[in-house]
Amino acid sequence: MMRSGGGSDSFLRDGSGGGGGGGRTSADNVSDILRNVDTMNDSSTGDTKEVSNLGGYNHFTDGFGNYRTYDDPNATPENQGENGSWERMTPAQ
Repeated sequence: MMRSGGGSDSFLRDGSGGGGGGGRTSADNVSDILRNVDTMNDSSTGDTKEVSNLGGYNHFTDGFGNYRTYDDPNATPENQGENGSWERMTPAQ
């Protein structure tokens, strides 16, 4: 299952703004669970993004503000018919 990602429905909030550069707390992690999001590092912006995990837990970005999520750990945007170059996002710490 894929959750399309080009629009505002994919991201609830970006990681900009707020707090003082520390890492994520256990409260941050609980908040993510309750809101069905994963906070991921976005190498295209150097910041973090909250990505809905309702479509899966394997998140990708193309560096141009487009994101894809898959429940199959072997799925990638390329092997699912997407054009461009995609990078797997890593969890924020």
